[in-house]
Amino acid sequence: MDNINGKGKIVTKNGEIYEGDWVDNKANGFGIYKSKEVKYEGKWKNDRQEGIGTETWADGTNYNGEFKEGQKTGQGKFRYSDGSKYSGNFLNNQLHGKGKYCWADGREYFGDWKFNRIDGEGVFKWPDGRKYIGHYKNDKKNGYGIFEWPDGKKYKGNWENGKQNGEGEYYNPKEKIWIKGVWKKGQKENKTKN
Repeated sequence: MDNINGKGKIVTKNGEIYEGDWVDNKANGFGIYKSKEVKYEGKWKNDRQEGIGTETWADGTNYNGEFKEGQKTGQGKFRYSDGSKYSGNFLNNQLHGKGKYCWADGREYFGDWKFNRIDGEGVFKWPDGRKYIGHYKNDKKNGYGIFEWPDGKKYKGNWENGKQNGEGEYYNPKEKIWIKGVWKKGQKENKTKN
């Protein structure tokens, strides 16, 4: 069989379609792939997505960004069917590195991600005005962080497994004082006024 080179189109038995550039019987260059579930339009190398492309699913979910060896890797933007969106780094089809995620309900997180989990330093904001600035591990507040409430209350100190844990300080806006103490699993164990 002769090598396919240049422009071409192939349709498989199950209805998948690739139309675009070919080099030595493989998708290479620009091309469009369509199936019942997904459409990809962009760059290819050796039958894999490589470079800049756009992937769109039947439910409206959409990714626009970089691919490497058929996987989302590098900078990209992901829009989910529920209205949530992510803009930032990807590694092997996962949120990984710096990025901003905006949930459909108005919550926002900007910071570090590791394998689809909030992990490292970042800022989380809630639509009611609450805000957390600090460290995360496996999607939970962990390490040093500052939590602010819309009424002016603040906590700064250590966190573990999503709760205040260890030494910290709590700001009471009514009395305009900081209260130092030790917290365990989100509960203050003792306090001393400054």
